[in-house]
Amino acid sequence: MSEASLHRIGGRALEILLVVLCVCVVGLLVFSSWCAFISCFPYEDYCRYYNMLWNTGHGRMFHYMVDDNYLLTHLSFTLILLSPFVVLIDHPFVLSMLQLLCISGGAAFVGVTARRHGLSMCYTLVFILFYLGYHLTQYVQLDEFHGVALYMLLVPWLYHSLSFSRRFLWIPFMLTLFLREEAGFMIVPLFAYIAARDKWRSGWWYAAIAFVYASAATVVLYKFLHHYSPEAYNLDSIAPRSILDGFSREFLLYRLETWVWVLLPVLPFLARGALPLAAIPAVAVIVTILSGSWRQFSLLYHYPAIIMATVTVAMMEAARLQGTMTGRWKRMTEAGVPIYLFVLTLASYFLVGVLPGALAKRDEYNYIDKSGLQALWVAQHRIPKDGVLFSQHEWCSFVGGRRNVLTFETYDKSRHRFDVIFCKFSELQKSGFLPLLQNNEFGVSYFDRQEVVVLQRGYDASANAEVLNALKTPFILFAWTRAADGERAEKKGLRRNEYLQDMGVMRYWSGDGRRAFINLSSGSSVKLEPGRYKAVFLFKASAPKRVVRGTWGLFSIYDPEEDRNIVEKHIEPGPAVFRTQEVTFELEKASTVEPRVAGADAELWLDRVSFEKVNPGGVDHGEQPP
Repeated sequence: MSEASLHRIGGRALEILLVVLCVCVVGLLVFSSWCAFISCFPYEDYCRYYNMLWNTGHGRMFHYMVDDNYLLTHLSFTLILLSPFVVLIDHPFVLSMLQLLCISGGAAFVGVTARRHGLSMCYTLVFILFYLGYHLTQYVQLDEFHGVALYMLLVPWLYHSLSFSRRFLWIPFMLTLFLREEAGFMIVPLFAYIAARDKWRSGWWYAAIAFVYASAATVVLYKFLHHYSPEAYNLDSIAPRSILDGFSREFLLYRLETWVWVLLPVLPFLARGALPLAAIPAVAVIVTILSGSWRQFSLLYHYPAIIMATVTVAMMEAARLQGTMTGRWKRMTEAGVPIYLFVLTLASYFLVGVLPGALAKRDEYNYIDKSGLQALWVAQHRIPKDGVLFSQHEWCSFVGGRRNVLTFETYDKSRHRFDVIFCKFSELQKSGFLPLLQNNEFGVSYFDRQEVVVLQRGYDASANAEVLNALKTPFILFAWTRAADGERAEKKGLRRNEYLQDMGVMRYWSGDGRRAFINLSSGSSVKLEPGRYKAVFLFKASAPKRVVRGTWGLFSIYDPEEDRNIVEKHIEPGPAVFRTQEVTFELEKASTVEPRVAGADAELWLDRVSFEKVNPGGVDHGEQPP
C-alpha cells in the first residue's frame, strides 16, 4: 500500500473519530440538560420562558405568570417563533432541547462556513467540536433556558450569509435585531468589518440600522413600555461604583481565569487574523468586561453565549485569512492550529467543564434525581390544567405549560387568588397553607406519602385528616437526605435513589458488604422534646446473596451535639416486602437527633423514618453503642 493511501486512510479515521466526539458531546449535553432539569437546579427563569411561550402559542402574546408581560423584561420578539414547538410538544423539557438545537444549528453553520472557506475536513470538525464542547458552551446550555442562547445560532448564520449568501441576509439580521433590545449593538462590528473588508457600501447601512434600532429600543421603546417609569432599567450593573467594585482584588482572580480561557483559543489565529479577532467581538467583550455583575464578567450561566458566538466567528475569519499564506507558514497553520484547538477543547472539557467525566464533578449535571422524576410525574398526571396554580418554586418549570402559574416570588396576596397548590409536604406549615386544609377550603387530591402534595380548592376533604395527622408526626424521607459522597460509594453499590412505582423515591443500596459500612443516610434531623420515643423505619430488605459482615445493615439514632449514637440496632431479617422496624430511645432533654442507616450485606430500599412518642413503661432500648 502506498504512502498516499496510508495517509488517506489515517485522515479518514481521524475524521470519523472527530465526528464521533462531536456526537458524544451532543449526547452528553442532552443527558446533563435532563439531569439539571430534573434536579431543578436552579430553574426559576425556565418557568417564565416556558409559560410565556406556551401562552404566546395560545394567543396570549408574551403573557406569563398570571399578570406579567415578558416585553417588560426584554424586547425579545424573535422568541415567539419558538412558541409553536412548545404547543406541539407538550413537555416542559422541550425548551432545553430547542436551546440545544439552536446551539447545534450554530455549529452546523460553523462547519459549512469553514468548509467553504477552504479548510480541511479535520480542521472543520475541530471547529465544530470546539463550538459544541468548550466549557463556555456547556455553561450556556446547562443554565436553564435563556433567549440569548439564540446568539449561538444567529451570529454564525449571519457570518455565513455575509460571506456566501447575502441575498438572504435579511433573515438572520432581523432575527438577531429583534432577539433583545441591545442585540443590534453586538453585531455592528461584524457588519462594519465585512463592509470595510469587501468595500461593501450596504454593509455600512446594515450596521447603521442595527445601531439605530438598538439605540431606539433601549432608550425609547423599552421605557415607553414601562410608561417611562424609573424602574424601566436596572442600572446597578452599569453604575460606576459597581464597575469599579468588579475590578477589586476580590474579583481580579475571577476575571483573570475567565479571560485567559477566552484568549487561549484565539492565540494561534493572531498571525494574519489580529484585526477580525479584535474587531468582531469588540462590543460583546467591552460590555462584558465593564459589567458590574460578577456573573456576567465571570462568564457564568448564560452570559458566555454572545462571547462564544462572536469569538468563534472571528476565529473562522482569521482562519480564512491564514489560508492565504504560502509556503512553510501555511503548512504550519494548517497542521498546528487544529491540533492546538483540539487539545485546548479537551483541556477545557476536563479542567473547567461540567459534563460527565470532568474533574469538577457536579451532581446536578451528572445524576438523574429520582425525587425530581416523581415531582415531574405528578405535575404531568395529577394536576388539573384549569385554574391558577401555585407551585413550589423548585418545581415551577414542570408546570409552565398552562395559562396561569404563581410561585412565592410572584405571589401578591392583594392581587392573586389561586385554585391549585403543588408543593412539598414539608413546606405546608412554613408556607401558611395549613389553615386551608384545616377549614376544608382546599382538599388533598394527591399525596404520595412522601414529599409531593396537591391541593385543590373545593375538592373532597376526606384525605385532609391523613395529611394533617402526618404533619403531627415528625418524619424524614431518606431520598432527601445526604448520602455518602465520592466514587468509592458509587462503586460499592450506592446508587443514591431509585423510583418504585406506587411507593415513590427510595434510597437504594445494592448489598455489597465486602468492605466497611457505607453511610446511606445522614445530615437530616428533627428536634424532639424530652421523653421516650420510637423511631419507626419503613424499608424493604432482600436476603444477602453472600454473608460478609454478618449483618443486614444498621439503624441508629445520632446526637450531633454530643457526637455519639444514642442507640443503634441491626436490621432484622425478614421477607422482601416493605415493612417497619422500631428503634426506641429516651431523651433527658430537648435534643436534635439524626437518624442514620449503614449499609452492609442486604439489598435495601429505604423509604422513611417517623418519630412517635411512647408512654412510660418497659422500653426496649435496642443495642447501646459502646
